[in-house]
Amino acid sequence: MSRARDLALAAADGHRLSREEAILLIRSGALLALAEAADRMRFRLHPDPVVTYVVDRNINYTNVCGSRCRFCAFWREAD
Repeated sequence: MSRARDLALAAADGHRLSREEAILLIRSGALLALAEAADRMRFRLHPDPVVTYVVDRNINYTNVCGSRCRFCAFWREAD
């Protein structure tokens, strides 16, 4: 295994990376190793096989929005 992959899997298992190790991991470009480690960590913390996510984008440069999202306290109707 590569050093980056070893570090990613160690982090997924709960090993705290040093600053130098984290920089090496980020700069290595080992995207698949990072993805595998993230999935492994997620499964360790939340073993339920269902994974969901929320895309939370706020691209309005004004507070006038017609979406009326229940989780957003930002929007206002136009006067």
